[in-house]
Amino acid sequence: MSNVFTNKARAAAAILIVLLGVMMVPRILKKGDHQVPAELLGAWTTDAPRYADRGFTITPTTLMLQQGNGAEAVYPIRTLRTRASVAGIRYDIEYGDRDVPGTFSLESGNDATLRFANQKELEWYRKR
Repeated sequence: MSNVFTNKARAAAAILIVLLGVMMVPRILKKGDHQVPAELLGAWTTDAPRYADRGFTITPTTLMLQQGNGAEAVYPIRTLRTRASVAGIRYDIEYGDRDVPGTFSLESGNDATLRFANQKELEWYRKR
């Protein structure tokens, strides 16, 4: 009888270890997926008159959004995911915290410009 109990305990421990390992994989990948590529770093602006006092800055750890009239908001970057898109590469930046979460989706092509995934007609370029 003690052999049966020992085998069941071993099986339960093995299952528990596997489950804990599976639960940790997304956290490990999420941390590794936070690296901001050099092509996104910097201050970005557009020539569109409607956005003359707006822009954004991406650092390795933060996303700063210019909100007009000199106001700006700075958010921590939580994760960054990249994937192929029709234009080239799509970047989905999750920023903020639990109280103010957001997603900033950009696409880049072969040139040195970015476009919002939902506003492809506007070109954003790095400030000189």
